[in-house]
Amino acid sequence: MKKNNSKKSGLNHNEILLGDCQKILKLIPDNSIDLIVTDPPYGLRLMGKDWDKLPTTGILEECFRVLKPGSFGFFMSSPRQDVLTKLIDNLEKAGFETGFSSIYWAYLNGFPNIYNIGEKIAESVGIDKAKSFQGAYSAFRPKPAVEIVSAVMKPREKNTYMAQALENGKSVTWMDDCRIPYKDSSDIKGKKKGKNKRGRYSANILVSNSAVGEYSEYFDLDAWDNLNIDSLPDEAKKTYPFLFVPKASPKEKEAGLDNLEEGRIKDDRRKNMGKDTPYHPTTATLRKNTHPTVKPLKLMKYLITMGSREGDIVLDPFAGSGTTCIASKLLNRKYIGIEMNPEYHEIAVQRVKNVTSLN
Repeated sequence: MKKNNSKKSGLNHNEILLGDCQKILKLIPDNSIDLIVTDPPYGLRLMGKDWDKLPTTGILEECFRVLKPGSFGFFMSSPRQDVLTKLIDNLEKAGFETGFSSIYWAYLNGFPNIYNIGEKIAESVGIDKAKSFQGAYSAFRPKPAVEIVSAVMKPREKNTYMAQALENGKSVTWMDDCRIPYKDSSDIKGKKKGKNKRGRYSANILVSNSAVGEYSEYFDLDAWDNLNIDSLPDEAKKTYPFLFVPKASPKEKEAGLDNLEEGRIKDDRRKNMGKDTPYHPTTATLRKNTHPTVKPLKLMKYLITMGSREGDIVLDPFAGSGTTCIASKLLNRKYIGIEMNPEYHEIAVQRVKNVTSLN
């Protein structure tokens, strides 16, 4: 990491910095960032991680300060109502406008954090007592199938969206670049006048792997991603990872980490239930990428495309294992990433450095 203690000169672009984001953000000049795309801690504490705390208002105030007027931020969150409302409340307190629709990213391979009351009563009290609770589970814990992207904007300095756009190119999102393509060219034949040949207007739900059956074509992130391969730079085309999974594949997570030793990762969500599954083992397993919540490149690419142009500066104050920075690099954006965990920081640096190993 290159150190820079001058707030006036800011930070070098295309780096992932190690440290507390609230402190490092203070080094970034006011009104200098074009877009924030980040997957901050959700505050669930389900995996026993000390860092899993919602961003404070102080951190979000720094994010607000560094954005250009009219610029957007995309903040990912769990759909759990308490943490989602707290995040949005903190964003509002920091100064962001929140009066926009969220994006719901749907996937198929979520795993429920269940606690079978009937089984536990049978084990601790007896089968007779458990009969009346057969099929009952604690609280309300449905299988997770969506995560939420909260779209927020730093307020405009100009009176209208048009005036702000003409002033600094902000207060807009690039919706045509995020249209969902039709299955084939015949889909637009015979349609009503005005149908856009580039595809369907972007909706507030994104799906992968046909997560909503035959209707998935209307919201298909995979189809958008494949279409936009043609718009990537030649170098990126050669290295682009063809992904057909809703969450980051093992290959994508580990790409670029050949020189790192495997580390132990442990998911404590099953700890209190005494169960062990291939997806969420109670025993530690070995991986090169030990970050537990790696987001897919296609999702971050979509958000970056929605909110920025080539050459813009994208900030991720919770860089994790670096997916936002990789996506920025592939899309010809500049980036600044911040990560406080040394282990995850090293993983992120290596993944971005070796982005060409994603093919």
